[in-house]
Amino acid sequence: MEEISRRCGFMNGLEVGAAGTRGGICLAWRKEVQVKLRTLSTSHMDVLIKEECVNEEWRFTWFYRSPYSQNKTDSWDLLRLLGQEQNYPWLTSLSKWAKSIKKERKGLTARLSKEVEDLMEKERDDDILAKIIVTKIHLNLEIDKEESISSDINIALLTKYTSEEIYVAVKGMGSTKAPGFDGFPALFFQKYWHIVGKDIGDFCLGVLNNGKDFEGLNLTEIILIPKTSKTTNIGNFRPISLCTVIYKIIAKTIANRLQEFIGRCIDNAQSAFVPGRLISDNVLIAYELLHTLRQKRTGKKRPMAIKLDMSKAYYRVEWAFLKEIMIRMGFAEEWVSLIMSTNTEEVDKESISVEMGIRQSTNMEKYLGLPNMIGRKKNESFQNIKDRIKQRIENWSTCFLSQWGKEVFIKFWWQKGKGRKGIHWCKWNDICSPKEEGGMGFRNMAQFNISLLAKQGWRIINNQNALVTQVFKAKYFPDDNFLNSPLKNSSYAWKSIWASKALLIKGQCWRVGTGISIPINDAWIPDSVDFKLSTELSTMSVSKVSELIDSNERRWKKELIMSTFAEVDAARILQIPLARTPHEDFLIWGGEPSGDFTVRSAYKLL
Repeated sequence: MEEISRRCGFMNGLEVGAAGTRGGICLAWRKEVQVKLRTLSTSHMDVLIKEECVNEEWRFTWFYRSPYSQNKTDSWDLLRLLGQEQNYPWLTSLSKWAKSIKKERKGLTARLSKEVEDLMEKERDDDILAKIIVTKIHLNLEIDKEESISSDINIALLTKYTSEEIYVAVKGMGSTKAPGFDGFPALFFQKYWHIVGKDIGDFCLGVLNNGKDFEGLNLTEIILIPKTSKTTNIGNFRPISLCTVIYKIIAKTIANRLQEFIGRCIDNAQSAFVPGRLISDNVLIAYELLHTLRQKRTGKKRPMAIKLDMSKAYYRVEWAFLKEIMIRMGFAEEWVSLIMSTNTEEVDKESISVEMGIRQSTNMEKYLGLPNMIGRKKNESFQNIKDRIKQRIENWSTCFLSQWGKEVFIKFWWQKGKGRKGIHWCKWNDICSPKEEGGMGFRNMAQFNISLLAKQGWRIINNQNALVTQVFKAKYFPDDNFLNSPLKNSSYAWKSIWASKALLIKGQCWRVGTGISIPINDAWIPDSVDFKLSTELSTMSVSKVSELIDSNERRWKKELIMSTFAEVDAARILQIPLARTPHEDFLIWGGEPSGDFTVRSAYKLL
């Protein structure tokens, strides 16, 4: 290797010899580069590099996985040790490992595909169908594995936790949520972190990094809170789990680290518990599927839908099954062991069930409490929900409300209910007026509903990869965008979202980048009415915003702007900041300074 390196112009080098026909690492560099060796072994090389043209040193680590399966744990331990220090910019090379893993998975995928093909050709019976399902699931897991948890992600997950991560978890907790059996809420730790922070942080880091036992704190008390004044059965109670705050800190620290990668290992059809996804997405998809099935009334092939539900799904899934799934997805066993714990014993479950006289059941008639189909008789479709809301209001009692809630209850619900005739102290329209206009700021439910629907429309515009967006686009606007979509042969859900387009058009605004995509009379000026010019400008003089920007200096052409626009418009334009590095123009929500859509700002525009 030394001769080869010199032929390539690399005068200096380090080399680790091969073990038989396997392994071996060689690093070579030119004389103008300074290399400082940190650690070295038969499977890795860790160095600091200083280049003439770069002021800062940077770290380079070359890693070679052991070819023997019995050394897998040692390989992970070494990676975790190397990842502890993050004081330098770090470049890692895991190509050998990644290549070997990819080769193994490719062979397994091909073998499973062949098994599925062979099974599909056989005569179908219960045993063959069962084998097809099991093999297909295994095949899908192997196909998805490369797209879910890679070795780089495992390195990031297994890196030593820091005190900063503990502090972030503490600050992100709900201050007054129910405390555990020790009686301390999160607010205590947040306010007095400068006193207790070091001790709490050291304890949590000991659990996370060194496997310190915390069985005494891993306890949960289940408290039943009455939902009504007269509790006659277990259904009148709401259970709440009381965990200690220290346990919550540890769990939240782990969750925060996993959150960055969770979307890569959860299917697009799972719409809850993942940042950027909403559980209502699947409700909308279900509506669209059922609407399509209902419209399909001709032809020999008639589609059908099967609704599957799992009663108390989270209680019935075995931890051993979840653990195996996570390992098959590519999670390191050390990470899986950190987040898994033993579940409640079956004998304990049975004892609790007998003692409390409860059973597990499910309502198969509704999807998340909503009607499955909405036809022309919309009042009948939602009457059950209206009746339930009315019944709950009638059961309210002032003894369960806060001081502010009692005031609202007395003054504005007029003490009206079953068997009581209340007094209407003022008009409902006056109550719904903003506080700055003398009202109470109660929401107009029709307008508030439009604002909520606009949130779904905004997600369709800006989240093109969401499954619900792909369903709507394929069905209603395959060759266009949401704002230009037509309304024909549509479901009730789509008609409702489509009705929010006017509000979205009114509230959207361009964020200026290059200005090439923005017509001069479009919405792009903050703090102006509808974000447009006060006086429409003839496009003969200026047609695009890009003509007002000096692309070399990345600043506005002040003289052109002052001579072209009204004084108030010119002042607003010159206040718009321009990024030093040009970027494409994009649409934002003009109702918020951050550009993010909020239901509150949308409601104000109505």
